[in-house]
Amino acid sequence: MKRALINRYPLMDHFAKKNIFCVIISRLQRFFPIDYRFMPDSFLLPDEIKDLEQHMRHFPNQCFICKPSRGRGGEGISLIKKFHDLPRNANHNEFLVQRYVENPLLMASKKFDIRLYIVIKGVDPIEAYLFEEGLARFCTVRKLAIHSL
Repeated sequence: MKRALINRYPLMDHFAKKNIFCVIISRLQRFFPIDYRFMPDSFLLPDEIKDLEQHMRHFPNQCFICKPSRGRGGEGISLIKKFHDLPRNANHNEFLVQRYVENPLLMASKKFDIRLYIVIKGVDPIEAYLFEEGLARFCTVRKLAIHSL
């Protein structure tokens, strides 16, 4: 009997794309609001642009971070406080707009993220192995110029 090795499970790459991940978490928040409250208010543009405009009117002092869905490495990211300060192409290109976490958890005065690697050997029953080493990424924190302060 031959065993097949699969590099990736179908559709698992959706969890690595910020726009698709946002949609998945937003749907889960509707059904399990307490369990999925860890993610800040998020809007996927252009589909949810009216919801964002209404939210920004309701919370005028909140700061938002706008990230292009196809961007990476910080390209095209901006911070805004007013709806009219959205990037000009937000009506035509996909953007993820989220409430900006102003006081994030820091390590040694730096923002960070952690990547862990897991091998999923099977799903019925679930069998997974966590790699002993992971990756931590750090960046400096600096005051950013926010539009319309």
